[in-house]
Amino acid sequence: MYKRRALRPPTAADESALRAAHAELAAEEFDFALANLDGSAGDVGRTLDQYAREAAGTDLPPGRVRAEFLLAEVDGEVVGRTSIRYALTPVLREVGGHVGYAVLPRHRRRGYATAILRASLDRLAADGTDRALVVCDSDNVGSRRTILAAGGVLEDVRADHEQYWIDLATATVRPLTGDDQPLLWRALGEAFAWRDGEQARPEQLAEPHIAHYAEGFGRPGDTGAVAFEAGRPVGAGWVRLLPQQDPGYGFVAPDIPELTLAVMPGQRGRGLGGGLLDAVLDQARAAGHRAVSLSVEDGNTAARRLYERAGFRPVGRVGNSDTMVREVGGAALRSPA
Repeated sequence: MYKRRALRPPTAADESALRAAHAELAAEEFDFALANLDGSAGDVGRTLDQYAREAAGTDLPPGRVRAEFLLAEVDGEVVGRTSIRYALTPVLREVGGHVGYAVLPRHRRRGYATAILRASLDRLAADGTDRALVVCDSDNVGSRRTILAAGGVLEDVRADHEQYWIDLATATVRPLTGDDQPLLWRALGEAFAWRDGEQARPEQLAEPHIAHYAEGFGRPGDTGAVAFEAGRPVGAGWVRLLPQQDPGYGFVAPDIPELTLAVMPGQRGRGLGGGLLDAVLDQARAAGHRAVSLSVEDGNTAARRLYERAGFRPVGRVGNSDTMVREVGGAALRSPA
């Protein structure tokens, strides 16, 4: 069922929700409202005035920057908030960053944190920010995963705070990790349903001969990369060793991993696949693999041209697909008998 999601400024009608959220997260020592809401109703009025001044960038006290405080709402219910800062002070450079977001405990593990962060990054990008700093506590595993899912690249760890930068102006590529499992499954579906308008069903991806490409990513030999643009994944690629008794479509040998590569719909034809493929091949080389194989179906002309330009050559045929191989290092290959 479709859920209406929005980021919006709070109003006087949100007083009860704002106070309740502030009290709920106070138990976690988190300042939801970024203001004192422990006193009278007048505090809310002053708080709303403060939010309005900061959003406009007017009458700011020393040490404050233009910033938006926005409630995250799903189907009319407040589920969290974000604070978007359009400049960095020395303090924000250390522990605050450009975006500070929160999801109320009962609404967690539903993807709201990712949606809130990405919507916040969209507002920063629209304002002309090229790179965004997002900070989380070193022991906050959930927040770390959310930031990585938006393309965060770890720069430093200071006083138990991890500092991640997200490029908002150009596509960036980082290594895949085990925390990227949801993205892996999405990319796997796109790789198998490559025709325009085609979509892989969950039950199809769960079939063993397909699921073995992504299940439990992070085992020996697994390596890959994910491309991001403005905080959103636009493609992913990885290689995985598969045994002879459970081969993939492009199986050549047990010590040659098979490539899976996908660029998300709406992002194809922009040259992202080439850069992503180069990154995956570099990682395969660094991991000590001597070659990489793949399977490409008849009719997938764009993918075939990409692989041929990258140096892949056909070494066999299975059904309506060619098996292709590219050496990346080590001993030379022999064509399979």
